[in-house]
Amino acid sequence: MKKILTSILALVFAVLSATAQNVPLDSSENYAIAARVNEGAVTLRWGPRDFGVWQLANKNGYVLERATLPKSAEKDPADLSKIPYQPLGTFRPYSLKEWKSRTDTTQIANVTAAQALYGKANYVPATGGGGMGALRQKSMEQNMRHAFALYAADLLPQAAEGLGFRFEDKDISKDNRYIYRIFTIPSQKGYVTDTAYVVVDPANFSIVPTVKAVFLEALDSRIKVQWSKVVNRGKFTAYNVEKSLDGGKTFKRLNSVPITFDFGPNQADDFFFMDTLVVNEVKYHYRVSGITAFGEWSQASESVAGAGKDLSGSMPPTSLWAKDIGGKFEITWKAPDQQVDDHAGWYVARAINATGPFTYLHEKPLPKNQLRFVDESPIPLLPNYYVVYAADDKNNLNQSPVIMGVHNDSEPPAKPIGLSGLSDSTGLITLQWTENKEIDLMGYRVYMATARNRDWYQLTSAPTPKTTFQTRVPLNTLSEKVYFTIVALDFHYNPSDYAATAEVLLPDTIAPEKPLITDYFVDEKGIHLEWARSNSQDLKTLRLLRQTEGETIWKTLADVTASKTNTFTDTTARRGQSYRYAVEAVDDAGLSSGIATAISIAAVDNFLRPGVTGLKGQYDKAKKQFSLGWEYKPQGRYNFVVYRAVTGQAPETLAQVAGAERAFADDSLVSQKEGYEYFVKVIWADGGESELSKPVAVRFTGGK
Repeated sequence: MKKILTSILALVFAVLSATAQNVPLDSSENYAIAARVNEGAVTLRWGPRDFGVWQLANKNGYVLERATLPKSAEKDPADLSKIPYQPLGTFRPYSLKEWKSRTDTTQIANVTAAQALYGKANYVPATGGGGMGALRQKSMEQNMRHAFALYAADLLPQAAEGLGFRFEDKDISKDNRYIYRIFTIPSQKGYVTDTAYVVVDPANFSIVPTVKAVFLEALDSRIKVQWSKVVNRGKFTAYNVEKSLDGGKTFKRLNSVPITFDFGPNQADDFFFMDTLVVNEVKYHYRVSGITAFGEWSQASESVAGAGKDLSGSMPPTSLWAKDIGGKFEITWKAPDQQVDDHAGWYVARAINATGPFTYLHEKPLPKNQLRFVDESPIPLLPNYYVVYAADDKNNLNQSPVIMGVHNDSEPPAKPIGLSGLSDSTGLITLQWTENKEIDLMGYRVYMATARNRDWYQLTSAPTPKTTFQTRVPLNTLSEKVYFTIVALDFHYNPSDYAATAEVLLPDTIAPEKPLITDYFVDEKGIHLEWARSNSQDLKTLRLLRQTEGETIWKTLADVTASKTNTFTDTTARRGQSYRYAVEAVDDAGLSSGIATAISIAAVDNFLRPGVTGLKGQYDKAKKQFSLGWEYKPQGRYNFVVYRAVTGQAPETLAQVAGAERAFADDSLVSQKEGYEYFVKVIWADGGESELSKPVAVRFTGGK
């Protein structure tokens, strides 16, 4: 119902606008107005665009005014605001009594208009209930009243006058141009409507158009009368279709009420009327006339003629079969149990695929009692598709189901070659290969395996005729490669040998397994570490990392990739200092395992410090002293203590030397014929000290 209502509204306003033959000065949201010029008069037609405006105008009336258009307005349209308008009247619909006394109530348009104004709410059947449902029902009923009122006004001038939609202005001059405007006096409480305008030149008479571009489509026992929607839309509100049985001498109308059309998006491209009272092969004449928004019927269109025709054809055959008989195909079929009287025979047709197109294998139809045909030259190797058409004496055809003829063939295609593949960063693998040369090749099956020794599994649900194939594999796997092969199939499903395996390298997106430090101990030699290696097969580098407690940057302590014992001793750890250790694995794609759980270890301080090296000494006769010298490279705060001993006796402290010095002169000589043994110890400020150095013996002989 809503669809019909929308179509009627669109039709009415389209006709009002198009038949005016004048251009509105303002586009009105509330009204449509049009004008038609006859000899000595201008007929004006208008209509409200929705139910609310219609109800307001029914109560307050439509105000129609006219102004003479000055010559200056042609150059300066702004002058239109200054034009004085003359009232032509206020128009309201007839009362129910006036409808009965002033109109012909035998006319359906008058009755429809009065019913729209004053009838009971019976346009939309009551469905019960309340709330939004009741509101929707009420809205539909109001819109239907409004739509039928507009439609009745288009069909009959008397109905338009009774609705207050029409006026004839006879007080005009051909020497002037006029502008008309229509509006409604607003209610005091606020519903204000806009104004619609139309410009009229009385010197330009309006001519009722004729329906154009009428044509026929002959069908079986029917004739479809059509006329162009593009050419006629907007000129007419409704149509009549007439038919002649005597060669176009006299016509009789086929429709009982004027024909209207929906303008929705899914409607036919042309207007049409279907005449079903047709005897095939009998010629009929048709013509179409239309009614404008001013209630004027056009002259009938030029007549067009046509005849229905028999399109039913014979019953198609059943039980088709195609058999290979030495490279030829024998096609057999069965005739239906009952056949039409005008059945004329059969046509056999062939195609290279099931959808056609099919080509006849003979020019004339086969006799209707012949149920066999041999195709002497079918397409070799490939399947041949056949249909059989049943034909009547008018050559109407009905097609049988399609059957496939397959040659006897046991020879498989050659093994496919050139198979290769490539994966992108997302795991989308593209395969390609060289096309086989066999003309009966149906396609290829594609297989995949996750390892060379694994079973193949099929990727294609049906043989693919292409020489490329794409598939996507998950990348969250430790497998770095996948493997593919293909098999060629002919139309007999004879398989070729497997193609050579194509190995496809997958992008590595999985980091190697994190190695963990499993044990450690500390002694005077350093910090001893042990770890569990990563099990990742693509491991390339294993790094031992160290971080001084309190720092944030990890430093590589050692590359332990080649370590066979999974152990390492950090001999550079400073005694008493705390460190954090971790192991990092890197694979051949450069992906890092990340820092595994780190452990904190403090180096043991036994306060034993390195001793001096290269201690030497000699006797200086001139100075009468023993001169000592040594080497010591560690940095820090420390002093040297020099010890002296007579051979065979315990050493005694001799002197303390500043840490910056590396020499000492002993001039405290006493009577000792052989000389002395000297020792040096390092005493650190943090309490650590070295052991006594190896002694150096200095004698009085061999001196300077």
